[in-house]
Amino acid sequence: TFFHALCFFVCTGLGLDYVIFHLGNPSLRTRRVVFVSFLTSAVSFGMLAFTSFPVTRAMGTALALGLFFVYLFSSCMGRGVCGKLSATHEEKR
Repeated sequence: TFFHALCFFVCTGLGLDYVIFHLGNPSLRTRRVVFVSFLTSAVSFGMLAFTSFPVTRAMGTALALGLFFVYLFSSCMGRGVCGKLSATHEEKR
């Protein structure tokens, strides 16, 4: 639906912010700050999943799950795991 497309854009925007912070300063303090940001966003959007209105419930579920996977990917990028995986894949070619 249209609302799921909006959720996609919200998750993409927050995910890009997470990746920028992880790549810009890969310190432990930055990882903690990004984690707290993820946690507050996921909890606040996830609370929408408990409403009685079906569209809002679907948006809350989509945003909470989307933010979870976006955070995992961004932390993977920040630690260089994804870069190492792609480099390993390129070497095998």
